[in-house]
Amino acid sequence: MECLRVPPLEFAEAAKTVVDAITKAVAIVSKFDKKAGKSRVSNAIVDCVDLLDSAAEELSWIISASQSPNGKF
Repeated sequence: MECLRVPPLEFAEAAKTVVDAITKAVAIVSKFDKKAGKSRVSNAIVDCVDLLDSAAEELSWIISASQSPNGKF
């Protein structure tokens, strides 16, 4: 049974586009942290940035795994 229904290269290109978008979002959201000071909003912004970073890392791992001959990183 094959899990990917798109060619691995096409999947990787699309996923890399998402990683790039996440990176841009992190840069934008991070700017608000400096303006929020020490508050619950600041904590929420930090959490958001952490989640975006984690998503980008996981997606990068998935891209690598999808390009591996045996599907593992």
